[in-house]
Amino acid sequence: MPDAVVRARIDAHIKEEASAVLVTIGLTVSDAFRLMIVQLATDNAMPFEPLIL
Repeated sequence: MPDAVVRARIDAHIKEEASAVLVTIGLTVSDAFRLMIVQLATDNAMPFEPLIL
């Protein structure tokens, strides 16, 4: 199946903070998003409890 491109707008500071955390475990923002989407599709549920700020 061909890949799809997904784009999202987020606060630049939040992306930088998330990237800094993810790099410590060897992941990129794209990697983390891909993992979340795959688990969401597989389990038919969010892989974490959503927190709305």
